[in-house]
Amino acid sequence: SMAWPYYAENIWKATPGNGLAAISYSASRVTATVGEGTQVTIAQTTQYPFDGTVSLAIETATPVQFPLYLRVPDWCAQPALSINGTARPVEGRGRSFIRIDREWKQGDVVELILPMEVTVKRWERQHNSASVNYGALSFSVKIGEEYITFGGTEKWPAREIVPTTDWNYGLVLDEADPRASFEVVTRAWPANDMVFTHEGTPVQLRARVKQIPDWTDTGMGL
Repeated sequence: SMAWPYYAENIWKATPGNGLAAISYSASRVTATVGEGTQVTIAQTTQYPFDGTVSLAIETATPVQFPLYLRVPDWCAQPALSINGTARPVEGRGRSFIRIDREWKQGDVVELILPMEVTVKRWERQHNSASVNYGALSFSVKIGEEYITFGGTEKWPAREIVPTTDWNYGLVLDEADPRASFEVVTRAWPANDMVFTHEGTPVQLRARVKQIPDWTDTGMGL
């Protein structure tokens, strides 16, 4: 339950040259001292990692020069950037930073586009199994869940989660183009912002699968 708060509180870092670096992306606001001592606020609007669009709005009482760094995730091959609606050339690639050093003014808006694509990685040492990603997201088959309390207290119960639906499926992949085996399904953002649930997730993948009868629970987890 604490993974997302820890992630969100480490989005921004200070940089040499009295600038700021967006290490990760999440809807947030940061206030920091930059340049020669000017305080600025940057409001970040995004639905990352479920969407690859990140908008950064600059709030400053006076114009101020400082470098702004935007991290390009490893999975992103072709980021795109615009400032105040004007497209700018990008020299960024996965595992790098885009550096923008300019005079920033009140109302400036930076938009970073991180195009998300399906990728499939094969694991030969693991029975040639496959893992499937869409941008920063990793996927698994949807499994029905039942929570069984076996200990703890009423306030802090200890629970086991057991499957209520079949889970022993293998992917039927197009070996020539594994990515073509998947359909990306986008859904409306949940009103309660609970995206890490089966019901609330705004991104799903559809694929052909085949049940593997010999794949059973060994008693040590699925």
